[in-house]
Amino acid sequence: MKRIISWVILICMSSVFTLTTTRSTVDAAITTQAYRWSNVAIGGGGYVTGLIIHPKEPNLVYMRTDVGGIYRWDNTSFKWIQLMGWVTEAEKNLYGGESIALDPNEPNNLYTAAGKYGDWTPNDVLKSTDRGATWQRTNLNVKMNANGDGKAAGERLAVDPNKSSIIYFASRLDGLWKSTSSANSGTWSKVSAFPITGQIDTNKIGLTFVQFDNSSGTAGNASQKIYVGAWGRGVYTSTDGGSTWSLMSGSPVNPNRAVIAPDGTLYVSHSTGVKKFKNNTWTDITPSTAYSYEYCGITIDPTDPNILMTAVFRSSNGSHGMPVYRSTNGGTSWTKINMTKNQTVKWTPSWHFASATSTLTIDPHDPKRVWFADWYAVFRTEDITVNPSIWTNYEYGHEELVTVSNLISPPSGDVKLFSGFADVGGFEHLKVRTFPDTSYYSRGEIPDMITTGIDFQNTNPNFVVRVGTNGWTGPGKGGYSTDQGKTYSAFTSNPGSGGRVAVSANSERIVWAARGTTNTVKYSTDRGTTWQNSAGLPGTVAGSDTNIFKWNQPLAADKIDGNKFYAYASGKLYRSTDGAANFTAVNTTLPDYWESKIATAPDMNGEVWGAFDTSGLYRSSDSGQTFTKFANVQRAHMIAFGKNAAGKSNPTVFVYGTIDNTIGIFRSDDMGTNWVRVNVSNSTAGNDPNCMGADRQIFGRVYIGTNGSGILFGEPVTTPEESPPPITTPPPAPTINPVAYWKFDENTGATVADSAGNGLTGNSTRAAWDTGRLNSGLKFDNANAANSYVKDTTTYMGTSGTTDTNYDYKGLIDEVKVYNTSLSAQQIRDLYNKIQNPVLKVFSLPMQIGQTDVNPINKTVQVKVPIHTDVRSLVPKVIPELFCKIFPENGTTINFSKPVPYTAWDEQGNEESWLATVAFETTSGVDVGILDVGIFEPYAKIGDDVHLSATLINLGNTAIDPTKILRGKWYINGVAEEVATCAPLGSELQPGKRYKAKSLSTFKLTQDNLNLSFVLDSGDMLSVADANSSNNALESLVSTAPIIAMNQTTGSSNHGLFTVSGTVNKACKVFINYKEVPLSPLLSYETVVTLNQGQNNIRAEAVDAKGARSAPVILQVSNNTFSVGTPEIFDLSGTSVIILNPTAMDILNTGLKVINNTDENRNTTLIVALYHADGRLVSCVRANATILSGEKEELNTVLEFPNEVQPQDYIKVFVWGDTTTLTPLLQAIKR
Repeated sequence: MKRIISWVILICMSSVFTLTTTRSTVDAAITTQAYRWSNVAIGGGGYVTGLIIHPKEPNLVYMRTDVGGIYRWDNTSFKWIQLMGWVTEAEKNLYGGESIALDPNEPNNLYTAAGKYGDWTPNDVLKSTDRGATWQRTNLNVKMNANGDGKAAGERLAVDPNKSSIIYFASRLDGLWKSTSSANSGTWSKVSAFPITGQIDTNKIGLTFVQFDNSSGTAGNASQKIYVGAWGRGVYTSTDGGSTWSLMSGSPVNPNRAVIAPDGTLYVSHSTGVKKFKNNTWTDITPSTAYSYEYCGITIDPTDPNILMTAVFRSSNGSHGMPVYRSTNGGTSWTKINMTKNQTVKWTPSWHFASATSTLTIDPHDPKRVWFADWYAVFRTEDITVNPSIWTNYEYGHEELVTVSNLISPPSGDVKLFSGFADVGGFEHLKVRTFPDTSYYSRGEIPDMITTGIDFQNTNPNFVVRVGTNGWTGPGKGGYSTDQGKTYSAFTSNPGSGGRVAVSANSERIVWAARGTTNTVKYSTDRGTTWQNSAGLPGTVAGSDTNIFKWNQPLAADKIDGNKFYAYASGKLYRSTDGAANFTAVNTTLPDYWESKIATAPDMNGEVWGAFDTSGLYRSSDSGQTFTKFANVQRAHMIAFGKNAAGKSNPTVFVYGTIDNTIGIFRSDDMGTNWVRVNVSNSTAGNDPNCMGADRQIFGRVYIGTNGSGILFGEPVTTPEESPPPITTPPPAPTINPVAYWKFDENTGATVADSAGNGLTGNSTRAAWDTGRLNSGLKFDNANAANSYVKDTTTYMGTSGTTDTNYDYKGLIDEVKVYNTSLSAQQIRDLYNKIQNPVLKVFSLPMQIGQTDVNPINKTVQVKVPIHTDVRSLVPKVIPELFCKIFPENGTTINFSKPVPYTAWDEQGNEESWLATVAFETTSGVDVGILDVGIFEPYAKIGDDVHLSATLINLGNTAIDPTKILRGKWYINGVAEEVATCAPLGSELQPGKRYKAKSLSTFKLTQDNLNLSFVLDSGDMLSVADANSSNNALESLVSTAPIIAMNQTTGSSNHGLFTVSGTVNKACKVFINYKEVPLSPLLSYETVVTLNQGQNNIRAEAVDAKGARSAPVILQVSNNTFSVGTPEIFDLSGTSVIILNPTAMDILNTGLKVINNTDENRNTTLIVALYHADGRLVSCVRANATILSGEKEELNTVLEFPNEVQPQDYIKVFVWGDTTTLTPLLQAIKR
């Protein structure tokens, strides 16, 4: 390739030099290379705002998103297919899914209203006749805003089910539009008869849905009844095919979504509830008004007009974990759905589930199958009728995150890519086709930080630094890792907000260019403990505001010289040669571009490049002193350096832009002399690409971050491809064998399950009660077991086969969440004033954190009492305790004036219940504030000596004398500890102020979460706080659960002895049938317990210091096990030996011989127990056999023991239920 080059050298009187090069190419032609393109697998992460299913073709499902386009479901591979990948960067606004519509009569036809932002273009309705494979513009160019307020509203675009050529679009700002020619280009017209023609609300939500009543028309003739929602106005209707319209009196003012049942009933979700319109009457059918719920998702079973579901969109307490409700009687009553997650994206925090649920859809081809979508994912259950229903999220192919940081790849290690995203923080990507397992964000190591800048030490890529903001515009946060991102430690101080970061090439020196007009560039040499200002730079290197959605890259570290850093601002390049202490402007003639990106080349000292979009691409090889412009690069939007090509010592260079008047993604293996285009078609990563990285371990791989499609990556087709992820199939529905048996579980009573352990979920019924002993009730808790809670009451309600709601729930009252923290006196009093007709005083509810229920009527409030407490003598009142915090707060009103059953029970199963109403009051007359308590040591373990950090006291509107110093005593886990008094610094305390208290003394951790309170010397409790060692999980006190080794019984009476053995942590207690048993000095135990006549079950468990229990171990003992006679062991073969195998397990060839002396066939169980010579039990195993009546059976079962057999060990052999034992000594023989 022949090139003509001219040089112009400018020599200035200062120390600033510039080298400008112009180049022209003769007979130049851009070559291409075959690349394979895909998304880096992360797993959803963005808002799915709508989902529709074709009524006539199973599994034809589409979803729309706010910023990531629309998708079609591939039921063969269980993944989503992006349908907007053809959109170019110039049309990037089309990635916003404002609405989506199906042609109910032609599965191939699909429509979408596309427009991401209200002030961007283009906006249009797009049409496809091949299920989204190709699209045509229809030229309806009205304003859309798929990422604006009201994005989760119903489908604004709709096709008449009776006449598919009629299509309506309800816009935000321009009224109602209609096409009568299948939305062909130029066929849209504004519906002049519709009362709304422009903007109607300040949030620009506008019209929210269009719904046709299918029953109001016939095939080939237009539907006559149409509904249109209008935010701030209500629901409009037409009964003459759209010729005239009227506002429906009584309709909800702020409608979100609507569905029409097969019988013509209209259901509408809205900003404060749910309404239905039937027989010309509006009826409020809101499931719950707790927390000022707003409802959005709503769906109807097309096969049954009485079955509908709705989802809460948000509440006064936020939008995470919102409930879903189901009705089987047209909304007369509702059931809150008990949902269990089958989480396929492991990094997802649990609180993401059901966040701002937008859409809820019953599958018309399988009404038990239901889909829902939220802020982060799409979930589906295969059977909504089971309790709990199992919800699986399907995220392969759905990639919808927004990159807000640079993308960098280390030269070595397991990590291939570091990333940063809005909403979910960022990741270390070990593979590109497999979802990450975890992240610093989900682990909580740098809580709530959105990463905006990442870098690593070039000579030690295990040292990684992240900086960012708390949320989108909050204060700055940052942290570092010494193990390439497996774990992070937060900086102890943060000098600014967001921005970019650079790390020295050969040390742990960190340079942070924070955003904001007052934030200067700073550096740290002690891992972020202290920071110093860098001199010589303007204060706005990274940008003047603190918004995370900025994509300039103005800061870089030299990849060889550890003291050299570069910064760009307003057309000037600044350089530091003293570790960022001082910067000097070394070049002042670069383009002034607000989204410029500078990058340094790996393994090249002083090699720094700049990408200035349409102002071009610049290169410096002398540390920024002089620059060369590439004349044939018309646009350099992004730039990245990657692994060098074979035979090359220099890195590869990637550019996103225009070279030789060709738009594309380009790679150069010779530092820009020659370029090849690597994107597969004329279109590129069209969803607003904003950052680029290149792999430094795999040649040719390049990464591109987007504004809503996650990260795309491309690599030569010759690159070995990672294995694709496995297909995620729906979990099987639980089943139960008609022939079931009972077994015991302390927490929930007896369990009905088949021989495989499977149970069936459902509600409590009279018939189920009759299957157990007197007054025991069957309660189905989960998909694996149908659990019955045994209630020692004498009466129950209902008749056989009917639901008995008095006995089908154990939990808390309506939306009251109990946490292990304290309610301040003022908060308690405020809450008390909001609750009507206080009667029963309930303070102490030590239940699971966050456990809730939906309806106070016929439900129980449970309070656990100490063991041996006679609950029958209790009165319906519980005195206040320190560690009880009851939500909701913040002005929410809850009416508990109706009777609520209140239940207390002890650990032996005794219960007492009363009907009463619930209220809250305080015994303290002092208004106090909240203490924020933390632990110094971030990796504390159980038993460690730790220190509490300095504590902040928020006095609020306190009645405490502000001139006095607060003194009192700390309570840790309810027990007074001699740690220190709390004395706020200063002699005067002012209401509404926060004061720093002294650090507290050393104490030992005794459990994984600490409940702390401060009680004044006057006796008033100041507050309670929860400290959990910087969100690091502390080790559990419960180690190995106890096991039942063997048992003996005396036959039909079930009087007898049994022995258990096992090992637990020394801080635990062991209970056998609720009775504590002593532990031996070796922390193992063996105990003999007498059985009570008629008792069917034996239970063993370990309990730690905080009351947490191990999984109970259950031994089933049946009545009359050997009523006619018992089998006996008549021989133990002399050849029985234990063979030592030090690499595996010790194996016993039993050689046991058994005779059945009974008159019926027996399923015989032999328990073989191994003992040391000193009598200590090692372990036990079981052998099973069926022995016919009167016959002998030799059991040659091979049994495995742990690797602990010693020469003089011996075994005891027990027949199930028999008192006969054989105790021969076995000499161990080594193999």
